[in-house]
Amino acid sequence: MPYLGNQPSSGGYHKLDNLTASATDTYALTLGGSAYYPATANQLMVSLNGVIQAPQDSFTISGSNIVFASTLSASDSIDFIMSFGDVYGVGTPADGTITNAKIQSMAASKLTGALPAIDGSALTGISAGIVKTAISRIDATASRSGTSLGELADFGSFTPSQTTSTVYILGNANFGAPASQYFGACFFINGTAYRSTDNSMLNYYASYPNNGYNTHNVSIFTSVDNTDGSAITVTVHTRGGSTQYINRSSTITAAVSGSNPVSEIMFVEALV
Repeated sequence: MPYLGNQPSSGGYHKLDNLTASATDTYALTLGGSAYYPATANQLMVSLNGVIQAPQDSFTISGSNIVFASTLSASDSIDFIMSFGDVYGVGTPADGTITNAKIQSMAASKLTGALPAIDGSALTGISAGIVKTAISRIDATASRSGTSLGELADFGSFTPSQTTSTVYILGNANFGAPASQYFGACFFINGTAYRSTDNSMLNYYASYPNNGYNTHNVSIFTSVDNTDGSAITVTVHTRGGSTQYINRSSTITAAVSGSNPVSEIMFVEALV
């Protein structure tokens, strides 16, 4: 039987096993050698002697048997029997065909099992946005002496989640030195001064009126192009004519009575 438009592609459409007519009106229906139970005669198309039979009028269904309205003979020919649809047979949707509209709103019970963990390395479909952040903090105090530039403190490293991204670095460090002394401080990224010339050194003077009780703040706000996912290290370096300190002044260990200042930076990795 021809179709108008596309032929149905889902559902229980079966051509049942061949039957041989004989002197009876009842025949067992099978599919692949097993008994077949139609829900109703209306789902069957039966051709007898080249003529399509009317369900309910020309035949009925009893269990897995087809019962013709009159007894057949060996000269009759049951050409074919087609079944269109099994009981509650809705077919299997093709991959990627279930849309949001087909799922009831807020049907949380339909989402079973653990959701996959998401980290930056899995966000391959995102073209822009923040993919990873981290904060590194130095609470302890430390000191060094020297007129040449040297490392005073280490903020550690940040490993990007992507092989290509931009990492923004922002934060501050707190330094002190004895009264009436010049000193300098700067950040280093991957062993190179935050700014590529000696101008990266921020110079301060621990003035006499404060008698070395105050601390000075050195800030950083820059970005690094990540091209291979390698770790990014940040350190702070100082130099001066006397001892240099981090997170404290030279005279007291706390710039504010009862607590030391802290130094910290934030790493923000983004796809831009």
